[in-house]
Amino acid sequence: MPFLSPLYSAAPVLALCHHLFGETAFRQVAWPIAATVYGLELLVPPLYRRQRFLTISESSRADLMRRGVHGDRISVSHCGIRRPALTAPRPLRERPCCVSYVGRLEPYKNVDVLLRAAARLTGSFPALSLVLIGRGSDRPRLEARAVQLGLGARTHFAGFVSDDERDELLARSRVCVCPSEKEGWGLTVIEANALATPVVASDAPGLRDSVRSGETGFLVPTGNVELFADRIGALLRADAAAEQMASAALAWSLRFDWDLAADEMALAIEATRHGR
Repeated sequence: MPFLSPLYSAAPVLALCHHLFGETAFRQVAWPIAATVYGLELLVPPLYRRQRFLTISESSRADLMRRGVHGDRISVSHCGIRRPALTAPRPLRERPCCVSYVGRLEPYKNVDVLLRAAARLTGSFPALSLVLIGRGSDRPRLEARAVQLGLGARTHFAGFVSDDERDELLARSRVCVCPSEKEGWGLTVIEANALATPVVASDAPGLRDSVRSGETGFLVPTGNVELFADRIGALLRADAAAEQMASAALAWSLRFDWDLAADEMALAIEATRHGR
């Protein structure tokens, strides 16, 4: 949410923007709060038109440009990740037939798409299990939905876990699924890739930057349960193509480093200080 600092700050302002909510806010919170966020975002172009921006993905940069921020004033710096302690993940074929999700359990994350897709796969994969890592307001509804779909005994709601626990769960999964309708970048995609776990995600802002479709995972039209099931099933088979994708995912994750992000932040700060 913008703090409107150009109105009162005597110092140069560098605007940090992970992503803007837009109309997505109305799916997440009560309408008075959503309307407030939406209205404040409308003030970004006129109030910040002379400021420099640092954002975390090409999708967020494009969103800012659509709203009227000049592209020359926006730099992109991808997030780094905490490298996992496990440096030699098992091949997919040696892992349980498990599908994971990492993130908040909120309506706009579309986790029910994962559940509905998984329900289509139990006939082909009798040992299929799900682990949902994270917490949020949508958990009670999702727990009931899992039972309704016949997935109650197969689904583990892990809740909030430590980084090491998250990595252990991702390393046991053959595929991680990110069905959200909008992200700033998709940090959990790279965290899964760092364990050689490919990802099936929505072809949505942010996620289309962090997933290299056909190489490190698959992008699927948002909310398309049938295609989600198809792509998840392709990775659950753990054949040669899936193993190649897992290796590519691990290699892709090595590009994202917090030291590099810190250097890019320092450059953005200096450019802002000197009015460049």
